[in-house]
Amino acid sequence: MTAVRSLCKRAVLLRSGKVVLDDSVEEVVRAYQTKDIEQSRHRKWKSPEKNHSDKYKGIYLKEAKIVFSKGHEEPIRVNDCFELAFCIHSEREAKINLSPHYLGVGGEVLFAAPSPSCEVKRGDNWFFCHVPGDLLNDGLVSVQLMVVENSQAIQVVNEALVIEIQDLPRDGAWLGRWPGVIRPKFAWRTQ
Repeated sequence: MTAVRSLCKRAVLLRSGKVVLDDSVEEVVRAYQTKDIEQSRHRKWKSPEKNHSDKYKGIYLKEAKIVFSKGHEEPIRVNDCFELAFCIHSEREAKINLSPHYLGVGGEVLFAAPSPSCEVKRGDNWFFCHVPGDLLNDGLVSVQLMVVENSQAIQVVNEALVIEIQDLPRDGAWLGRWPGVIRPKFAWRTQ
């Protein structure tokens, strides 16, 4: 997508050989990246051989989803907190950790937030990662998940999840996009 953005001024989005959108590059790239956003919030895999880029080693990502707090409704806003939930299926006992890498729309790594190492049992093991509000800027963030054993990634799942963050309604005259890929809200005080 970075190449398309840098080389083109206009773009056409095709689905099943039909023109879906003919617009600016930014609009077409956004439409392309959000086409399966609903399916990218909760994903399941039936076997380790499908949709996984690494050799099967008895441990694999079985399910990934975004979990909202009670009473929360879509969309996710920049000030909302939520959890990422990952179900790791293991056919053996092992000590692993998860390393989700948060990627921007151009594929650049924004940051990583690995879990501590822990023992997994045979069967399904759930890992939950709390994502605080006032961290991510509005836009799309994809999560590349690495399952790590003995400091080596035994599985890498690209776009394990895709998170769409929307801006808050704003007061004031400036309504442009906040700069940057993260948008932390720091406490300020004056004297």
